[in-house]
Amino acid sequence: MPEVPVTGTTGGEVHLQVRAADGAVVGARGRLTFEATATGGPDGTLTAPQDSFDTTVTVASGPDLGLTTGGDIEHAQPGSRQTLPFTLTHHGNETAHGFTVTMTASYGLRYANRYDACVYTTSSGDEYAPMSYATCTFDRASPRESPSDSPSRYRSS
Repeated sequence: MPEVPVTGTTGGEVHLQVRAADGAVVGARGRLTFEATATGGPDGTLTAPQDSFDTTVTVASGPDLGLTTGGDIEHAQPGSRQTLPFTLTHHGNETAHGFTVTMTASYGLRYANRYDACVYTTSSGDEYAPMSYATCTFDRASPRESPSDSPSRYRSS
């Protein structure tokens, strides 16, 4: 039986990603069942037997956009340039029309590059330290396309 990596800070959550099989029709339904065994319980193992947990999923249709980033930046020095790459990927089966991606740069950071598809604003700082925002607008993304695979560069000050 394969081991599944856990995430989270509450003792380990398992995140499952479920996608429709190629050729599945909209409205098709399926039942997912779960079973699990974990070590470290009071008796050495904890077991959730087969079919003790289940959920029903239904195939839907539409855009499915996902955003992944390159991770956190640590130990940035004032005046240095840092690159924070991100990729926006379309996993759905229908074209996405007119969507935006908004990025936030905290106080002391500014965008080193500016793109025509983005509008750049700064908060007033009346209640909190001023923040910079870049809202980038995309006209469309077809299924299995990545409309953006450009790094966003920040400069610390």
